[in-house]
Amino acid sequence: MAYYLSVAAFNTAGPGPQSVPINTTTKKPPPDRAPGNIQWTVTGSTLTLHWDPVVAMETESKVTGYLVLLKSHRHNEVNSRLTNKTTVELSLSSSDNYLIQIKALSEGGEGAGSEPIHIHKLSMGARGSGTGCLSPLYRSALIICALLGSIW
Repeated sequence: MAYYLSVAAFNTAGPGPQSVPINTTTKKPPPDRAPGNIQWTVTGSTLTLHWDPVVAMETESKVTGYLVLLKSHRHNEVNSRLTNKTTVELSLSSSDNYLIQIKALSEGGEGAGSEPIHIHKLSMGARGSGTGCLSPLYRSALIICALLGSIW
């Protein structure tokens, strides 16, 4: 959006003269939709994530990439990965729990974050691989299975 701005000082005597107007343009906001249809596979200590691309509306900034946030519960640290693809591989420790979130990036900043993905150490240690999909029913089942020490 284009704006024309002028600045003027103001005191008890009133406003002073205005500066020469300048024109400026603001960037469109980032997409307000989070990456969806997130699926993952775990093979050994490697977690591979896939998601559907976020397509910007006409009133939003074009998606330039994705930010993958990975929080380790054990060390209470957050690491981030930038990618311009809709897939990423992460190396995880099998003795830790993780929280993962994906956001679209654009000139307008970070878009909305995906639903958090919980990766439990028990779910990774039970078998060498597993798959997941972030439907609410599956997410609940994954958490229950992880707590029981197995994954589909």
